[in-house]
Amino acid sequence: MAVIGPHADSRRQHLGSWCLDGDAQDVTSILTGIKLVAPHNTVLTESPAFSDEMVECAHRADVVVLCVGESHRRTGEARNVAELTLPAGQEALIEAIGQTGKPLVVVQCTGRPVPSPMIERYADALLYAWQSGTETGQAVARLLFGDAIPSGKLTMTVPRSTGQIPMYYGRKPIGKMRDYQEYKPYKDLSDTPLYPFGFGLSYSTFSYDDLVVENCWAQNNTVQVQVTVRNTGDYQADEIVQCYLSRRVSSTTRPLRELKAFDRITLAAGESQTVQFTLDASQLAIYGAQQCWQVEPGVIDVFVGGDSDCTLSASVDIQP
Repeated sequence: MAVIGPHADSRRQHLGSWCLDGDAQDVTSILTGIKLVAPHNTVLTESPAFSDEMVECAHRADVVVLCVGESHRRTGEARNVAELTLPAGQEALIEAIGQTGKPLVVVQCTGRPVPSPMIERYADALLYAWQSGTETGQAVARLLFGDAIPSGKLTMTVPRSTGQIPMYYGRKPIGKMRDYQEYKPYKDLSDTPLYPFGFGLSYSTFSYDDLVVENCWAQNNTVQVQVTVRNTGDYQADEIVQCYLSRRVSSTTRPLRELKAFDRITLAAGESQTVQFTLDASQLAIYGAQQCWQVEPGVIDVFVGGDSDCTLSASVDIQP
């Protein structure tokens, strides 16, 4: 196994920019973490100073873990960048490693969501490690070797390019119709995100079925949501079940979707569970034209799934 790249053996960078009393010597690097968690593997590495040596290291390995990303000096307060890209030279490095044809896992350590065209083209897997602190190395290694199952979900939307910014899941409807072919958001790029809000993969898979939305407003001013989630994969894993609302009509414009509830559940392979959400007036109210928070009458679409692009839905008509 080749463990290479600028973040393969980095330490201080994993503490992030706002770290006043952290000690880099306390940080377990990704390289060290892999050696500790999987001592039975033969680990190859090279200094990140020479890209040709890292490429040669990749050629000699059965699988490559390429650790890329930003330094703590590039992120944080007053550390803006005009282009949302990896630091200079890293796209070329990813391409060069990818062209070796070896199975490629990319670990991205950044202080912000940074899209990478070469990662999308060449990587077989991508792990966002962010700036995870002193135990970054062992945490990454445990995930890579299956000692732990990934269950994290994105708390932001990852754009495809800088030109898509601002991009966020709770956008309001556009004001101009795009029924005509020439009415496109971009001529050279899709208007969808690279990864949507709430997105995150697992070593298992999940299905969502039997969504039921019950209007209990007359009884107790709530809406009851129920869905069946099944682990359709081969491993026990956690899933973050997310519930979004979308109003068809309101006195003021509302986001296309709003996250109102979520729940973490653990399912064994093949196991299913019924997940329930109770949405009360505080979650159904909006700040409308009356300049106050209130539940307005109308149809609400309820979406439940594993991220903000989920399609399973049902509707409820609220008449307060």
